[in-house]
Formats: sequence, structure tokens, C-alpha cells
Amino acid sequence: MPGPSVATPNIAPGTAFAGGFHAGCVTIDGKKYAVVVAPKREGETENVVWKVDWHSVTPGTRSLCDGYANSQAMNDENHPAAKWARSLRIAGFDDWYLPSRDELEILYRAFKPGTDANFTCADRAESWGVKPGEYNGIDEQGNGHNPASDPVGSAYTASDPARTDLGLFRKGGPEAFDEAWYWSSSEFSSDFSWLQYFGNGQQYDDIKGGALSARAIRKVPI
Repeated sequence: MPGPSVATPNIAPGTAFAGGFHAGCVTIDGKKYAVVVAPKREGETENVVWKVDWHSVTPGTRSLCDGYANSQAMNDENHPAAKWARSLRIAGFDDWYLPSRDELEILYRAFKPGTDANFTCADRAESWGVKPGEYNGIDEQGNGHNPASDPVGSAYTASDPARTDLGLFRKGGPEAFDEAWYWSSSEFSSDFSWLQYFGNGQQYDDIKGGALSARAIRKVPI
């Protein structure tokens, strides 16, 4: 389970904190948590698939905000990305996991590595040509809208969020996210799961059997 409560971290994103770096805050089931991103060297991997036998729903992985619950539900050999994250032990902590869609969005907003214009759309459902509620998490809010982040995140504009001011996390920095697609732990449908592109922030879905990047996080009650 997530670690014990600590004092509210009135610290900026990128500050060393609780085994990694403070990224922001999320509210899950009425409780507030600090989101901690793992150090890149120990807590990031490439070319990992979400699910080996990917033509089926994985029960318990539909949360858009609770990545820990999602990851616990698929901590097995059939789900390499989640199993990898849950197997980590970094700085004495073993409660790392694959972030949910909304937790992953917090990481992009805090640590965007480059200068590309953000992917924008006024209405996710209209942009994707589906009806609101037809698929997991498709709604009438713009790309980047995050109801779980604390404070609630607004839809992206072309220039907001901007490239991070943190040298560690800027493109080429030792902690920087690659301008690549990263898995979330949030299932989208029987064949697809949510992911986010760290070049322009696009949130989309991809086949669970695809080999993409992943970055682990943990959360701390505050």
C-alpha cells in the first residue's frame, strides 16, 4: 500500500522527495496524495508491453485515476509493464506502480521535456469520432483535462504546459522523459489501453501488445 502520511509537501515539482521527485498532487476517492516519479535510471524502461495475451479485458484496470489499484489487478506475467513497476525497490520503497491516465498526465504537465506545441482538441469525443461514454474516459473535455489532479488540470493550449524549467527534466537531462509514448495502467477497451506522448502531450490509446516506454511512480498520503 502507499506509504504513511507526511506533511503536505509545499515544494515545487522536481524537488527530491520520498524516493524520487515530487510531481504534483492527485485526489482519489476523496483523499489527497503526493505523486512521486521514480528516478529515470532505476524507474524507467523501454519496449515493454501492457499485456501479452491482449485481446481481452483485464478486470480491475479501468480506473483513470488510481494507478496503484490498476497495477495490483495485473501484477502478473501476462502484464509485463505493471509487473515491472510493482517489482521495483528504489530508495527502500517497494510500492512503485504504473501510473493511471490522470497520474501520467500530471507527469507530462510537470516535466514536459521539449518545446513542441501541445496536442489540443476542444472535445475528446468529437475529435475521436465517438459518443461521450462510448469508450473508457472519452468525454466532452479537451485533451489534458484532468479531474483527478489537485488542483484540477485544464485542457491544454498549444503553449500550456510549456517546457519544464528544470534542467534535470529538460530534453537531454538525466531525469528527462523521452519524447515517446508512455503506458498508463488505465485500460481503454478489450484491445487497447491509455497512453500519453511526451513530445506534444497527446493522450490516446494503443494496442496492449505494443512495446512502449513506462515510468514508475508511487504516491504518498498527505
